[in-house]
Amino acid sequence: MTNLSKEIKELEEKLAELKEKHDAAQKEPVEVVGQYKAEIYQDYFSIHEFGFIDDKANYHQEILDKAVLIGNSFRTREQAERRLESIKTHEELRRLAHEAWGNGIINWCSHTQHKYYVELHFDDFLVDFDLTYKRANTVYFPTKQSAQDAIEKIGEERIKQYIEGDQ
Repeated sequence: MTNLSKEIKELEEKLAELKEKHDAAQKEPVEVVGQYKAEIYQDYFSIHEFGFIDDKANYHQEILDKAVLIGNSFRTREQAERRLESIKTHEELRRLAHEAWGNGIINWCSHTQHKYYVELHFDDFLVDFDLTYKRANTVYFPTKQSAQDAIEKIGEERIKQYIEGDQ
């Protein structure tokens, strides 16, 4: 057997091993962040109602099940901290949008009233608008400038993390 044939055979074996690992990984269930199902007496993290990260042990399955149901059971402190920061950013966006609208209200039946929102297009921020479409969990501003001001006030990095979510 030549050196080249030997090298091909080794590569084929390595490829078969990698395919096997890949297939095994595909069969593992993917955990949804915030829906960590800790075993009994196992630690998990959640966001406390006063806004701090609480580390707990699962002594009561009923309590954990309720935390999982609302997406408040995390495997790591970092996951919980990231979700808490996302909640804070969302609420800050809502507050700034409310201030920007002043006494005005969003008229979802109007084809002339623009409703601006912030999105991430690759790594660039884009302020776009809708007229009558209402996207889930989206904060709308009355003007493009008020949306851009919110990005500046909150900070691009925080907005980016908020939009990207729990990836």
